[in-house]
Amino acid sequence: MRSHPKEARPLSTKEPVHIVLKSEWAIGPSSLLQHADFVDRTIRAWAKKCGVKIYELVNVGNHLHLVVVLTKLSSIESSFARSQH
Repeated sequence: MRSHPKEARPLSTKEPVHIVLKSEWAIGPSSLLQHADFVDRTIRAWAKKCGVKIYELVNVGNHLHLVVVLTKLSSIESSFARSQH
């Protein structure tokens, strides 16, 4: 059974947040695993720039799992969490 929350979960600067970033194009030679070093460096650079502390980063090929702590609540609204086209 899936939940249907009535209100948004509150964000905290003290508790970790689990984020999943998925790509429909990360298949075969475009897999995130094929570019693992670049992906890792890029995510960590953006996190540092935006004030997000990464506790864990797992590259699964077509998606990334991140466990992060926001150093300030405005971090989630910064460029770190926006999709780049």
